[in-house]
Amino acid sequence: MTSLFYNHVKENDLNKEIISRFETFAKENPNQQLYLITSPLGEKYDYDYAKNSIVILSPKHKIIFLNLGGEELQEDFNEYYNDFIEDLNSISDKFEYKDHIGRPREWKKNLTARENFISTMSIQELLEKHKLDEHYQRLGELLISLLIGSINDIEKIGIESPDTLLDKVKKNIILFDGDQTRFIYKEFPNKTVSIQGLSGTGKTELLLHKLKELYLSDNNSKIFFTCHNIALSNSLQERIPHFFNFMKVEKQIEWDSRLWVNRAWGSARDKNSGIYSYLCHFYNIPFLRWSAFTSYSTIFTQALEHINKIPEDEFEYAFDYILIDERQDFPDVFFALCEKVAKRKVYIAGDIFQDIFETAEKSELNVDIILNRCYRTDPRTLMFAHAIGMGLFEKFKKKNETHKESYSKEQKELKFIIQQNQSIFGNAFLGKRATDAEITQAEQKLALKIPDPFIWFLKEYGCGGYWFDIMGYCKNGKPEFVEITLQQRKNGLPEKYIIIEDCDEFYYCIDSVSGKISSWSQYDKDGIRERFDNFYEFFKDNLQNAMDNF
Repeated sequence: MTSLFYNHVKENDLNKEIISRFETFAKENPNQQLYLITSPLGEKYDYDYAKNSIVILSPKHKIIFLNLGGEELQEDFNEYYNDFIEDLNSISDKFEYKDHIGRPREWKKNLTARENFISTMSIQELLEKHKLDEHYQRLGELLISLLIGSINDIEKIGIESPDTLLDKVKKNIILFDGDQTRFIYKEFPNKTVSIQGLSGTGKTELLLHKLKELYLSDNNSKIFFTCHNIALSNSLQERIPHFFNFMKVEKQIEWDSRLWVNRAWGSARDKNSGIYSYLCHFYNIPFLRWSAFTSYSTIFTQALEHINKIPEDEFEYAFDYILIDERQDFPDVFFALCEKVAKRKVYIAGDIFQDIFETAEKSELNVDIILNRCYRTDPRTLMFAHAIGMGLFEKFKKKNETHKESYSKEQKELKFIIQQNQSIFGNAFLGKRATDAEITQAEQKLALKIPDPFIWFLKEYGCGGYWFDIMGYCKNGKPEFVEITLQQRKNGLPEKYIIIEDCDEFYYCIDSVSGKISSWSQYDKDGIRERFDNFYEFFKDNLQNAMDNF
């Protein structure tokens, strides 16, 4: 089915034929965004007459209420229509739309329509008949957004159609497409439900909406939302309360009793610090610390083997639902483990083209939904960024350029990414920019030469990040990376390495000789594992990961 069509109508003898015709129409018109519903999605409204009706939603068209019950049930249909409008008004009030779009008496005449179904009815003609004037189109889209749960910040986007290109981007009304809506609301028969999409297709946002639906559907459900590392999980922990507040979720978040949000591995010191650490505690499994010889595949395989030995009559599920972001960072055995310990469903989102840690296995991906529409980045921006990165504009430098400071191709690309994503990185680097004298002093304390790429970062950005936290010079001028490095040398860190990021169970460090980035843990004598060829690659990977999860 086309990615722009979504049907949420329960099929019966009365609506079966018309639903089939809508499906055919959608296939023949793949660019026509179309939803079929009988009640607002994501809300607990129930109507007796829903089985005799279909509500048709399509941008630039009125909300069409289609009566399948015939004229003899016209009165019941009208009552259904009035109840539906009343509930839509309540949703509008709930999300503070009413102050902007007004009460139903101000818009239902111009934005809604009622029709009695007849067998000769053409869907194309039905839509054309109820096409909205340009003046009402934006208001119509806002009503659709309320009905499908794709809630926009009305204070930011407004109800007036934007004029400039920049305003069109900033004030664009976001509507879930058919695939996104399917992921949130459809009941899938399989236990593991997977979505795949490129950067900007809304994967993490969809997981948040799915989380909201799951959290509200059962007061006793236990849910674990996990991702690869601590930086991502910390960001999610901050983001979820804001999301719940924005979506007007009235239930209190019961952290670490109903909802866990943390990384995959975790720490032996805290059972709630990761899904692996929690499972080790729950099923009495020996916890394996990170080491050069202890991989995700190792710990998850061992955990699954322990759990599979539990007799069926003694086995307990650890969670009802598990949500996984960034599937490309995990081996397949992790998903098998999650499916084993989750009672109901496992929801997975990822982008195989961003296999950061090269753990995604080269097997055929079983994907339920492929997201193919990018909502964040204009294709022209992507092309320009790639052109910068490949140095295609180098020969067009201004001859009269007076700027003395020169940047390498890698540095230009990184600066461009940060500059073009100020909504993400505008307040990410708040440390003190290092001076040449401070760099010299740091090198003296460390008794080694700091690689030039890391010096560039220290002088250009100081420290910090978003969904990552590269060490450097704090606001007060304290060289945190020097102190941590000297401290960890006492715990076995080889002297040629400089620590640049603390990831709890391990550290990222830079080789002062080769410039390569490795991970290291004090819990393993051979704990050095090369991760990136250079600092630029490491920094770019962190920036990309932050943008993917924004």
